[in-house]
Amino acid sequence: MVFQNSIMHGSTPIRVDAAVCFKYLVELSKPDAMKKELIKICGALIRVVNDKFPPELKLEIFKALQIMMTKFGVLIKAMLPQLQTTFLKAFNDPQANLAVRNTIVENLLMLVKLSPKSDAIVKELAASLDGEKVERESKTQVSQVLAYICRDRGEKVAANVAQGVLQTLDDLIQNNLFADNLNDRTKANVAAAYAFFAAHHKPKEEWEQLFGQFDEDSVITGTSIKVAM
Repeated sequence: MVFQNSIMHGSTPIRVDAAVCFKYLVELSKPDAMKKELIKICGALIRVVNDKFPPELKLEIFKALQIMMTKFGVLIKAMLPQLQTTFLKAFNDPQANLAVRNTIVENLLMLVKLSPKSDAIVKELAASLDGEKVERESKTQVSQVLAYICRDRGEKVAANVAQGVLQTLDDLIQNNLFADNLNDRTKANVAAAYAFFAAHHKPKEEWEQLFGQFDEDSVITGTSIKVAM
């Protein structure tokens, strides 16, 4: 395929054009016409996006993968583990700018919908927030996607995984509330993720005590929990 050869071996501008062409090809094609090529296309895009290329190329590739998951998710289920690894790795990619990271958030949320379990991704996202594995500014998007997954899929995460994630989030809140290791948006997202997860995995008595204390101290005044963008 010309597009595949271009994105694998062309100059950076040609690779960008090839990624855009892949987007249109996937968006306009019917499943029967694409099902024999999807795995090869997906594999080629993953190989290129994991290499050291500028953000404009990475952005177009992540958008192409997003369209692929949206339209042909069932047909590329075999690639979900590789896609998950690629998306998570990209948070710490120095070539990933804000637009790229925001697209990764969208892709991870789409991937979670296609995956039978969310345990591994929730565990890895929480671990990425703890320590220096991911840069400070990138943690905003990491915490954002974690909060959304905890809200939408938290109930389905295994109890032992959930307890470990809750402990990590609790430690992050306790240790960084007044520190500069995390920016304010990340702190808000971590707190939201903890609240969403605790609603499913904390005993009712602890849950009521936690938010009862907030009410008594007037920390929360009738506002709903929101994820910081």
